[in-house]
Amino acid sequence: MKSLAKDFFANAWRSWNRFWFESNRPESMALFRALFGSLLFVYILTRTPDVPYFYSEGGTLPLAQMRELLDMGARQSVFFWLSSDAALWVGHALLLMSLASLAVGFYPRVSALVAYVLHVSFVHRNMTAAYGIDSISVFFLLNLILVSARTNSFWGSIAFRLCQLQVCVIYFYSGLEKLKGTHWWYGDAIWRVLANHQLAVADFSWLAPFPLLIVLSTWGTLLWEVYFPVLVWLPAWRRWMLLAGVGLHVGISLTMNIPFFGFLMMFAYAVFLTDREAGAIRSFLQQMCKKILKRAPAQPMS
Repeated sequence: MKSLAKDFFANAWRSWNRFWFESNRPESMALFRALFGSLLFVYILTRTPDVPYFYSEGGTLPLAQMRELLDMGARQSVFFWLSSDAALWVGHALLLMSLASLAVGFYPRVSALVAYVLHVSFVHRNMTAAYGIDSISVFFLLNLILVSARTNSFWGSIAFRLCQLQVCVIYFYSGLEKLKGTHWWYGDAIWRVLANHQLAVADFSWLAPFPLLIVLSTWGTLLWEVYFPVLVWLPAWRRWMLLAGVGLHVGISLTMNIPFFGFLMMFAYAVFLTDREAGAIRSFLQQMCKKILKRAPAQPMS
C-alpha cells in the first residue's frame, strides 16, 4: 500500500513538472508572438490621432480629475510623473517600436518588457478608454517576457502553459457570466446584439423570421465557451474546438464593431498548435510577406 502511494505521488510530481517545465513549444510561441505583436501594433497605431484626447492633461480626463473619479488602488503609470504631451508621444512611439520588435523576434524579452510597462501605463492613465483587448493584452505581454529566442527554455515552457490557461480562463469566465443572464437561457441574446444598431455593422432584421437559427446560435455559443477549457485539452476534440472558435470570432467580426478582440483570440489559438503545425503556418506567412514585398512598386528616385 505504501509503495502504491509512493508511486502515485512520484508519477503526479513527474506529470506536474512535465506539464509546466518540459512542455516548451518554440514554434507555437514564435507564431503567437509574431501574430500578437503585429495585431497589437496595428491596434495601438490606430489610436495615434487620439493620444492627446485620451491621455493628455488637456484631454478628457486630467490626472486630478481621474484620481477623484476612479479608485486606482495600487495601479501605477509612468505618465503619472511624466505627464507632458512630449512624454506621451515619446511613450507612444516607444510602445509601437517595442511591439514591432516583438513581432519580428528582435530581443523578444526586452521588447515584451518595454511593451508591457508602456501598455499598462497607458491603460492606467485613462482606464475609461480601455477595451477588452487592452486588458487581455496585459496578461499575454507579461507571459511573453519569459519567452526567449532559444529553442528550449525552462521559462518558455511556463509562458507557454500560462498562455494556454489564460485562453481557457477567458472563455470559461465569459461562459459563466453568460449563464447569469436570462437572455442566454431564453436563446435571444445574440438577436439582442444584432438588433442593436450601435453594435451591429449592418441591418440584420432579415434574421427575424428564423428564430430557431438564432436560438441554436445562442446556445451553441454558450456551450462552446463553457466547455472549451475542457475539450481543447483532448486531442480528438482540439481541432474542432479551435475551428469552431475561428468561426465564432469571424462571425463576430463580420457582424459587430469589435474586430481586434476576435483576431486576438484567434491568434491566441497558436499556443494550442503543435510545433509542426505552427511552423508550417509561420513559413506560409513568411512566404506571403516576401511575395507582397516583391510586388510592392519601387519608389522612383528623385
